Amino acid sequence: MAPQNITPDKETGIGNWTDGEKIRAIREGISRDGTALFPMMGYERYRYMSDEDVYSLVAYLNTLAPVRNVVPRSKIDFPVSLLMKGAPQPAGHVAQPYRSNRVHYGEYLVTLAGCVGCHTPSKQGRALQGLTLAGGEAFRFSGMVVVSANITPDPQTGIGRWSEQDFLDRIYQYKEYVEKGSPVAGPDSFTIMPWLNFAQLEPEDLKAIYAFLRTQPPVYHVVDSHPVWQAQESRKKPRG
Repeated sequence: MAPQNITPDKETGIGNWTDGEKIRAIREGISRDGTALFPMMGYERYRYMSDEDVYSLVAYLNTLAPVRNVVPRSKIDFPVSLLMKGAPQPAGHVAQPYRSNRVHYGEYLVTLAGCVGCHTPSKQGRALQGLTLAGGEAFRFSGMVVVSANITPDPQTGIGRWSEQDFLDRIYQYKEYVEKGSPVAGPDSFTIMPWLNFAQLEPEDLKAIYAFLRTQPPVYHVVDSHPVWQAQESRKKPRG
């Protein structure tokens, strides 16, 4: 499954889409032709994006330079193709979050960022109860496993001992990489956490995220979030 071309190119991108069709795809998961988009798109959380924010997002997409790049249409096998038809839901009107209320605004940002999905362990696609944001979700790549960290306010296994400034410093240490480019990372520092994206947020946004995380139930859950490389054994065919 390949990401689709969302530049304003009229032949291979979304240049012929109306703003309303783009908004429907972003927040409701319905493509221009009426088919359901694969939930990996993130529309199940983007449906909580406020009207003003989704208008701004579409306005930004419209400013991008059109790029001609033909991407094959994704093919979803049965029964997933049938199950995903129930994923799109109408978003309706979504008001702006109360920025003056840090916890409320932080919940809004955490929802759109998908923090719960990555930092909550799951089994067979379902989040494990009692472990929300407690880390332990494994992401498997070729020969490597990366596990998400516990970001509940547990003082021993989470971020309970982190001050607000500790939280900001942890994320802003990547800020220089946004401007100068990231250094070559070795296997011990491999991460799928979008540090560069979060490092571009305003301090008030990060403070709101921190404030919301502090209101969550602390969960004692030991997690080793360092990447683990797995040796790949060569399989030899038996001689006969």
